Amino acid sequence: VPRGNNSLLRNKPKASTSDLEKQLRIVTLERDQLRLELEKVSGGICRGNIVVVQVQTDQCQAKRSLLARRKKHHEAREIVNVLNFRIHWSYLSGFE
Repeated sequence: VPRGNNSLLRNKPKASTSDLEKQLRIVTLERDQLRLELEKVSGGICRGNIVVVQVQTDQCQAKRSLLARRKKHHEAREIVNVLNFRIHWSYLSGFE
């Protein structure tokens, strides 16, 4: 019989599919708004793909910043906090 942490992990409640779907719907709605905000901050147009790596509920201030690299790199990693969601963007490409 397994003992210790394994039993704790096994009994941990999992997020229901409906909860995850709700979060994804909210993220989808936020994404277009974020794209506009990022274009405003960067002074350019965001044409690249935006990939959501991780979404977690968080009490945080609406805070937007942009970490830009050389134009040749066409890639930037950034964390954008919006409303109560902390969204980790794996990359933002195509800024001019």
